[in-house]
Amino acid sequence: MGLARIKLFFVLALAAIGAGGAVAQDHNDRAHSQARPFAPDDARTLSEFAKCVALRKPLQARALLDMDNRTAAYQRALIHLTQISGDCGLAGDMRFNADLFAGGLAEGLLQARFQPGDLAAHVALDTTRPPIPSRDEAELMNLCVVRSAPGEVAALLRTEPSSAPETVALRSIVPHLAPCLRGGVSVNVDRLMLRASLALAAYRLSDYNGFALAATR
Repeated sequence: MGLARIKLFFVLALAAIGAGGAVAQDHNDRAHSQARPFAPDDARTLSEFAKCVALRKPLQARALLDMDNRTAAYQRALIHLTQISGDCGLAGDMRFNADLFAGGLAEGLLQARFQPGDLAAHVALDTTRPPIPSRDEAELMNLCVVRSAPGEVAALLRTEPSSAPETVALRSIVPHLAPCLRGGVSVNVDRLMLRASLALAAYRLSDYNGFALAATR
């Protein structure tokens, strides 16, 4: 794919989180949540909660990720999953973002199945199968990045959210973004959403290739 315009709303030179309003969205009151970006502790707390849910409720987590996240049914299932996951320590004042939660679920499910370094074999292009469908240009980019840089994506997912190692890992991924977009296409990204989106893309590709998570079978 040719070079494309990408609007980067994260500053990779900084280890501190720099998420813009686009990611600071609460699933109950988006306007209110946009007033304050996610802090590093917010991102880590939500990530830990999502991974715990994936570990303790793998069937429900996988069922949710198999749904179309643009539908009302998905939103209902997501809310239900958080409500039945109180054993993972969901605090009433924890900042929540549906997309980041889904990305955390994907990370948790991947970690439960694959060892470090295994990702490349499970997301590789299978020429015997039709192309995996993508919902929009951003998802198309993420699927492409995971396939073109599986080692870098795996390294990213092994880091703690909003940490200095995560920043280093993101720097190695940035060069792969533009070549994975069609010419003239512009996609808005920030560091939190990029990580979540790549985790979801890696999960979708591994599942599509037939490497379903053993814990959910």
